[in-house]
Amino acid sequence: MATPKPDIYGGKDPRDRPTYPLPEAARILRLPESTLRKWVHGQVYPTKSGSWRSRPIVRVPAGRPATLSFWSLAEAHVLGAITRQHGVALQSVRKALDYVVHELGEARPLITKDFYTDGINLFVDRLEEFADDDPGVESLVNASRHGQLAARDLLKGVLKRVSRDTNGLIERIYPWMKTLDEPKRIEIDPRRAFGRPVVIGTRVPADELAERFAAGDGLEEIAREFRMEPSLVEGVLQWEMARTQDAAAA
Repeated sequence: MATPKPDIYGGKDPRDRPTYPLPEAARILRLPESTLRKWVHGQVYPTKSGSWRSRPIVRVPAGRPATLSFWSLAEAHVLGAITRQHGVALQSVRKALDYVVHELGEARPLITKDFYTDGINLFVDRLEEFADDDPGVESLVNASRHGQLAARDLLKGVLKRVSRDTNGLIERIYPWMKTLDEPKRIEIDPRRAFGRPVVIGTRVPADELAERFAAGDGLEEIAREFRMEPSLVEGVLQWEMARTQDAAAA
């Protein structure tokens, strides 16, 4: 009889544990740290009657305001795709999230729902239920405009850089360098390498390849040792170098 593996997470979901200091999370997502900080803590605006702080969009673990969990990272990852890659205004995002929270009962829609966009509004699938003998149909609604129906063939840019578990919750993130359509080379899974970015399909931390390359090992040599395609190793190294440049520029 096999000995059960010890539960190193104390019975808690590893995706909900504080793992990523905010500066490191910003580098993983290739976001300005100031932007991520605003998403996590809100932003203060001056008004005629005094200062006003916007509501946070990304939720962090209780009592750890400067540390993101995997789910926090996933929320910021999806939000970055919506705003940076698709150009959707943050005001539209807030309206869409409020609609999904209040009308569809989803507490954390960025990690539980797939959003679609036409570059202006956000859309989300909604199951419409009818009679007891009718299983219902999926309708696509404009979450930025309080549930107006939308046509699928008008949409552009489905978010594809995450995978979900059987409950529909994000379980893996695939970061990118420039566009959402580029090959997936890096993945982040809290059950692999304690949530560090790893080479896709492996447990090899991406920064380990970068350290070997910085120490003088050639690309082909690294590819042979880790039994990876040279093109994969090259893509991982490019991503790691971009992260390093982001950190130096911060």
